[in-house]
Amino acid sequence: MDYDLYHDESKEGGYWHGMLLVPCEKRNCFLDYLKKIREVSEYSNPIFLKELNAKGNRFNCIRSWSLLGAASLMQYFKNDPYPVVVKESHQYSKDAGLKTNYKEILKIDSNEKIIGAKFILFRDRDDHSKMGDVYPDHAAKIETTYRMGLKGGINWLGSDENSINIKSIHFDGHEHYKRNLDKERILGRINGLRGYCSIEGNIDDKTSDLSKTDCQDYNDCQFLQLTDLLVGGFRTILGEEKNKIQREVSLPLKGLVDKWHGGQTRMKNSRWYKGYWLSECWIENEKWKFGDFKPGKNEQLKLI
Repeated sequence: MDYDLYHDESKEGGYWHGMLLVPCEKRNCFLDYLKKIREVSEYSNPIFLKELNAKGNRFNCIRSWSLLGAASLMQYFKNDPYPVVVKESHQYSKDAGLKTNYKEILKIDSNEKIIGAKFILFRDRDDHSKMGDVYPDHAAKIETTYRMGLKGGINWLGSDENSINIKSIHFDGHEHYKRNLDKERILGRINGLRGYCSIEGNIDDKTSDLSKTDCQDYNDCQFLQLTDLLVGGFRTILGEEKNKIQREVSLPLKGLVDKWHGGQTRMKNSRWYKGYWLSECWIENEKWKFGDFKPGKNEQLKLI
C-alpha cells in the first residue's frame, strides 16, 4: 500500500521523532474528518499542544483530533464501535442539571470505515548529546536517528501481506535545522529494509506556516499538525504532562500505550496491531542500544 509520511519532533525529555503514515487511498476521507471537527469546534487556527492551558474551542478541537488520531491507527474493525465525537456546548436545566452536548463525527463500526494509518514514535533518550563529534553538524545527528526510527518502524509495521511503500516524506520545515535536509543521509544510507518496505524518496521540507508564501500545501499542513499533536500526546502519556488540560486532551492515546506495555502477544489480538510502533535508543559503552519505553508515572491516568 502507498503512504505519505509526515514528521514532527519534540525536545522535551529527549528527542522524539513522530512519523504519521497516511494511506493514499484514504487521504481525502481522513482530511474530511479533520475538517469536520474544525467546523463543529469552530476552530480554524493551527493545531498544536504547546501552551494549551484552558478549555474552549481550541481544547474541543484538539481533543477530538486526538480521538481521530487514535482511531485512525486501527487496522481492522473488531467488536465495539469506536466513536469520534466533538463537545459542542453545555446546557443547564433545573431538572437535568448540567448537560454536555456531543456531535458524532465518525463511528468506526465496519472495516469500510477503517482509515488504516500508522504511527512511529522513536526517541533518542539523550537528545543526541552522546553521539560525538564525527558528524558535520547537529542536523546530521537528527537525520541519523530519524533514519534509524524510520527503518525500525516500517520494518515492524509492514508484512508480506501488507506492504509499505512511502510515496512522499514531509518535514515541518527546515529552518530549525539551519539547512535543508540531506536526502542522502536520510534515505541513501538505509540498509536492511525488508522486502515489503520501499521508499520513493520525495522529501518536502518547506515550512508548514501557511502565512508564508513558500509553504507546503494546506492539506499536507493539516497532517503535519496532527503529527505534532500525536508526538506531544504520546510524550505526555509516556513522560510528564505540562498541565492537566494537556493531559486530558492526550488521554485518547493512553489506551494505546497500555496495549503496547501489555506485550506483543496481547497486542496481536488488538485492532490496533501493526498500527503503531514505540521505541527508543541510547548510547551505552559507545554502542547503540534499543528498547521499548518503560511505563512512566502517568500510567495511572484514566480516560474519563
